[in-house]
Amino acid sequence: MTMVLPNGYGFYRIKFALSGSSHTSMITVGVENSATLSATAVGNACRAAFFSTGRPFELNKIATGWSYVGDETNIMEAGVETFDIHTVSNAGTKTAAAVPINAAVLVTKSTGVAGRRNKGRFFVPPFYFLEADVNMAGVIDATPLAAYQTLWDAAYADMIGVANVNPVILHSVSEVAPTPVTGFQVSGLMATQRRRMRR
Repeated sequence: MTMVLPNGYGFYRIKFALSGSSHTSMITVGVENSATLSATAVGNACRAAFFSTGRPFELNKIATGWSYVGDETNIMEAGVETFDIHTVSNAGTKTAAAVPINAAVLVTKSTGVAGRRNKGRFFVPPFYFLEADVNMAGVIDATPLAAYQTLWDAAYADMIGVANVNPVILHSVSEVAPTPVTGFQVSGLMATQRRRMRR
């Protein structure tokens, strides 16, 4: 289904790459552009929320081999959609062995509103947690889990309080208003990523 982008809202997408892999990992968050910023300004604000010191994608929180390779922002204002594309190649600097690529960190976009359409999530590449942080059942040790949750709490606080680009869940039906996100919650159980293989 085609996503309906209402006036005053948009997307921010972050792209990561892993050395030796031809695939790019991307996560997306809907945003409310309550301050009527340009797409470039929204991108800059979101980038600061996620990549600044003490935030989940600070480069020393990303394992070596992984790189942040850019982001894209699109915003709808007065019926006109504008875009900003930011291309970089910033390598992670965390040197310990990370969890393999077939895993992912599940981060839920909490809303406090019932219904499947009001739920959202990120599948974040597994570059933060070390192999030693995750047991054979996929359960993440409580100490690094709490530390990572703190980074996501800081990113959320920046989006709503500093950047003024409130995270939302957008819908494919124009009559349904975007659902405000009330927080990001890191799951204590690793998720999995299944790659489609062609014969």
